[in-house]
Amino acid sequence: ERNHYSQRQIDVIKNEIIIYPNPSKNSFALSADVTLVEVYNITGQIIKSFNNAISNQQFDITDLETGIYLIKLTDNNGTSQTNKLIKE
Repeated sequence: ERNHYSQRQIDVIKNEIIIYPNPSKNSFALSADVTLVEVYNITGQIIKSFNNAISNQQFDITDLETGIYLIKLTDNNGTSQTNKLIKE
């Protein structure tokens, strides 16, 4: 049985935004521009958000505790993806 993806899903997969470095100690950056960056803790509470982020911009996370966070990225098409970020 073959998987059928819509073109939009394929574009999302193809255009996946990378968070680096990951794991991170003090800050992270993105491989592409996004309109919204939201940082959630593992229980789903929003902790930080940044608007109109550009690629390679540094986001300070020195104040976050060590652990796993979810980073939700929304681009200017309204497409969002969620990535895990490990804070060391």
